[in-house]
Amino acid sequence: MKKEAIRLHVEEKLTYRRIMEHLEIQDADRVKKWMRKYREQGDEKFTNHFKFVDCHYYGAGYVNC
Repeated sequence: MKKEAIRLHVEEKLTYRRIMEHLEIQDADRVKKWMRKYREQGDEKFTNHFKFVDCHYYGAGYVNC
């Protein structure tokens, strides 16, 4: 979801409010925080930092990223 929010803002020029509505994000500051980290760290560090946060863990140690 984080990468999609960044993409929508950078490529599609959507406002934070429109991104929140589109992705159904409840926290008003969440998209702002993601964008700040993206601007500070760049694409590679941003996506690497959140790589495992976006994973879904299933029983027996299975990870779907």
